[in-house]
Amino acid sequence: VAWFAYVWARRNADNPDLVFGAGKVNALAGFASAVGLFLVAAYMGAESIMRLVSPVPISFGPATLVAVIGLTVNLVSAWWLRDEDHSHAHDHNLKAAYMHVLADALTSVLAIFALLGGRFWGLAWLDPVMGIVGALVVGRWALGLLRQTARVLLDHRADPVLHDDILRRLENGGAVKVRDLYVWNVGPRRLAAHVTVEDAAPRPPEFYKELIAEVPHLERVTVEVHSCPCPAEAQAGECPGGGHA
Repeated sequence: VAWFAYVWARRNADNPDLVFGAGKVNALAGFASAVGLFLVAAYMGAESIMRLVSPVPISFGPATLVAVIGLTVNLVSAWWLRDEDHSHAHDHNLKAAYMHVLADALTSVLAIFALLGGRFWGLAWLDPVMGIVGALVVGRWALGLLRQTARVLLDHRADPVLHDDILRRLENGGAVKVRDLYVWNVGPRRLAAHVTVEDAAPRPPEFYKELIAEVPHLERVTVEVHSCPCPAEAQAGECPGGGHA
């Protein structure tokens, strides 16, 4: 899923039919991966409960070897996908791939622990119990990723701190009053904004865009300018109108 999303986004980077670009495909891929991860966790939990109720014979030696090999592969993959530049906070597709690897690594660790306990101490019940624990942890990870990607896909408002920073830059104690401000994610490290301002002496939209030009990752900005109906009050910062959005 991750590979397909990156390939598709690269091929459609300049597609004019995509109004805000192809960036959201990363969140869509992350959402799909999170759904898959949650289904795997549900299946793992159900299977573990069945084995706890109706135990089955376990070949501890071969099973332990397979778990060790799986853990090694997953640790190498996790190192390769490691988040040195904090990109996981922005690229949900990469985060989903990383969480899949971590989930596999976790289940391998729990399996090794359970298999060793069953082989040397006769604790055969550890295998299904560790499976249930792993399912709960992986399911929690999946739900967290679902919430994060859904916020992007549904155009949830961006970070409130960023929202307030843009508001401060535009108003800055002057006659400009922001009546509507919407900031949302359109891709990894890519933000869009729609601003409606009232000004006693309206200027071109480019003037207001320049005020927020240094806001990180803000790429697509639409500014709607209205003349304040009460210039005298506007100069005092009291231009009437609706509240901030």
